Amino acid sequence: MDGTLNDNSDIDKGWSLEMAIPWKSLSLLANGKTIPPKPGDVWSLFLGRFQKLMSGGKEVQPHPAMALNAHGVYDTHLPEKWSKVEFQL
Repeated sequence: MDGTLNDNSDIDKGWSLEMAIPWKSLSLLANGKTIPPKPGDVWSLFLGRFQKLMSGGKEVQPHPAMALNAHGVYDTHLPEKWSKVEFQL
């Protein structure tokens, strides 16, 4: 995190995330694609997050959302709007 955790009185510069997911666990979602992906394979992925935000003691609805690419709509269930990820060596 490049900023201060849980402190809304300042503006953070950003954050990054690294995670490890076993390829075998994605086999049901791969839709017949090779696991692990081969170099050059392209997958569509939703890369975004929702934030539970409180204002004046009340939860803001809908939750603010951020995504790597512009969706134009508040809906994560549109695979045609997801980011394209090309796997490399």
